Amino acid sequence: MRWCAACRRYVSGHPRYCPTCGRTFSVRLCPRGHHNPRHVVFCTHCGSDNLSTPAPAEPGLDAGVHRASVIVTPFVIAGLVISTVLGTLILIDWMQLMRFLVAVGFMLGGCYWAISFLPPSVRRFVLAVGRRLFNAVRGTGDKSRQH
Repeated sequence: MRWCAACRRYVSGHPRYCPTCGRTFSVRLCPRGHHNPRHVVFCTHCGSDNLSTPAPAEPGLDAGVHRASVIVTPFVIAGLVISTVLGTLILIDWMQLMRFLVAVGFMLGGCYWAISFLPPSVRRFVLAVGRRLFNAVRGTGDKSRQH
């Protein structure tokens, strides 16, 4: 992310020109794209006098503030996400959740055990119905039959 000192806006990525004001960032470019220092009048590679106008140089403190804001922002966001997740984990009643998960586990295990006693043809039918119900709940429909 770059900061344009001319129009005072942040620009995402690393573009050569500011999309708002059209100035270059800390260099002068000729029509062929050669990079030149900001103080030259002619291109040092091809001699062209048609050079871009660079954005004004930022004072050292301003440049540091803009770079720091770009660097610090992801850490602030990560800190907020982590503190939210940890706060949520602290608020969960783990004993009640464990009882619920154990009950669901026993129910699923009992269904699996009961299905294992069915004849193969009935077992295939029950599993097909279960797949269709699962896909209907998920909202995907039966993808295997849509060819």
